[in-house]
Amino acid sequence: MSIAADLFVDENDVIILPDKHWGNYQTIFHIRRGGELKTFPLFDELNKFNVLALRERLMEQQDAGKAIVLLNFPNNPTGYTPGEEEVQGIVSVLKEAAEAGISAAVILDDAYFGLFYENSVKESLFGRLAGLHPNVLPIKVDGATKENFVWGLRVGFLTFASESPKILDVLEQKTKGLIRGTISSSSHLSQTIILHSLQSNQFQVEKHEEP
Repeated sequence: MSIAADLFVDENDVIILPDKHWGNYQTIFHIRRGGELKTFPLFDELNKFNVLALRERLMEQQDAGKAIVLLNFPNNPTGYTPGEEEVQGIVSVLKEAAEAGISAAVILDDAYFGLFYENSVKESLFGRLAGLHPNVLPIKVDGATKENFVWGLRVGFLTFASESPKILDVLEQKTKGLIRGTISSSSHLSQTIILHSLQSNQFQVEKHEEP
């Protein structure tokens, strides 16, 4: 998450996110990078994702022409994940903003991916946003910590979606530079353990076994 912030957030940039969110976002995006967190109510009057409030916040950025949108599903701290109709609304609003000239970096914090309620979508919004519009850059941030129950290994993943190979190459090189300039080198042992587990034919079976 901090790498995504270093890549896309400059001082006074606006980060749009729900009012119910992980407290460390304040440290990562505001204290470290000088960004301004602008929240909107997560739920509407029907206790559904507040698509209209998201749209209102986004359209406030028309003059700036830039916004960072931060969505976290399943949401920490509520555990909420939107249903299909709500997801379609989110995608529609982001496309509308893009067509209005707003360049949006959409950071998808999927740290709790897999912990879904029955009637929610069972996928990341990343696939829905990939290729949506040239002004929308989806950034998927997730890791093995909670998805694979390995709290001590601290293995994370950062994925970008763009139809431009040049943009993807630049993002990859900048990400490598940030890793080299901060933590210097990721844990090869942790990465190797996670890789072997993901490649195992027993991975899904063991993951869903009752304790």
